[in-house]
Amino acid sequence: MSPLSAEKAAFKKYLTENPHLIEKGRRREVSWQELYEEWLLFEDQKQDASETFLNTLKKKFKELDREQIETYTSQVQDVIDLLNDVLGHIQHNQQSKNQSFMSQWREE
Repeated sequence: MSPLSAEKAAFKKYLTENPHLIEKGRRREVSWQELYEEWLLFEDQKQDASETFLNTLKKKFKELDREQIETYTSQVQDVIDLLNDVLGHIQHNQQSKNQSFMSQWREE
């Protein structure tokens, strides 16, 4: 597929995803050329934003310190272990209450 055909297909897809633009073109509120030019600008801005975001991510990954990551990972693991202990105690207390209730119910 030629670059022009791919661009044309992408523009058509954009229009089908935005039927209100098709209606504007059919009612001649805006020309098809204007819609196409706006789409080109939109696509360029979207691509620039994506590239900026990716470049920022790459920079941040390069700046990461391995020891810091290991420290943070260890701290997160400690928090997870603590939460598991707390949940275990809560479940144990709940089971004890349920067993106590059941034994009182049987005695009646």
